[in-house]
Amino acid sequence: EKQLSDKYVLAEDELKKTSDMAMRIASDLEGMKEEASSLDNIGEELVKAMQTGEVLIKRKKDLSGLSEAIESIEEKKQTLARYQDGLKVRMSERDAAVSEYMAGNNLFLSEQAGILALGLTDGIPCPVCGSTDHPSKARISENVPTQQEVKILKDKADILEGKVNKGVGLCAEQKAKVEAELEILDSRLVEIMNVEGYAPDIVSAVEAEKNTVDKAISENDDIIRTLQKKSHRKSFLSAAIPQIEKQLALAREKHMKDSEALLAMKAELQSKTAQISDLLKELPFKTKNEAAGHVKTLNERRIRIL
Repeated sequence: EKQLSDKYVLAEDELKKTSDMAMRIASDLEGMKEEASSLDNIGEELVKAMQTGEVLIKRKKDLSGLSEAIESIEEKKQTLARYQDGLKVRMSERDAAVSEYMAGNNLFLSEQAGILALGLTDGIPCPVCGSTDHPSKARISENVPTQQEVKILKDKADILEGKVNKGVGLCAEQKAKVEAELEILDSRLVEIMNVEGYAPDIVSAVEAEKNTVDKAISENDDIIRTLQKKSHRKSFLSAAIPQIEKQLALAREKHMKDSEALLAMKAELQSKTAQISDLLKELPFKTKNEAAGHVKTLNERRIRIL
């Protein structure tokens, strides 16, 4: 009876452990299901965040394109300004050379008239105007340039005129480039910044917007990383929950079998106890000690007889 009772106590403890384990698994499973349910929309949120990232990256690219376009225009404007400054210098040099040529040529022509006047005689017609009277004859001047010197002055003026024409062409070509890029830039400013017309202060506005977008990209990247972790957790839970459900089913099945075994053992223990009680009623001794005392007395008597 004692052995069966001890076995029953051990089985009862094992049943409690099985029950506790099943309850713990059930609690964990419930928590996992609640967590998985809270992550049901994580895929949509991740897609939305990634789409937001693509929009931000495109805007950053557009803003960088604006910055590059502005930088290109400013460089071309500076080049145009250098061309224009150079043209002013060339025009000044040409004007001076033309003036010098005109003055020298006039002196040269006047000198030719003076030379012609040396051969005029009163009463004889002038070969130029036909007059027979010569009251004011042209005089020969001093420091008069030669025909070769006049030619040199003219060649110099012509060369500088060519440089001026070249400078005008360069300025016109560069100005056309600036205007063409400005037209494209104005269109992009309306599209990207909602601003009409390029102005120097737009540079700081574009840079400020680029900083804002960079910050938004960084924050969105953090969101994406967090959502990716949650997405991985969702995948883990989706795979783990069925396994936990199997563990719970096994634990409950074991608990049921242990309960049935314990009930059977309890019934057996009750049967044995009843049987032992019936036997005790048939014995003349109420306890085992009384029986042992009686056996000891009989042995002592047997020894005396022998």
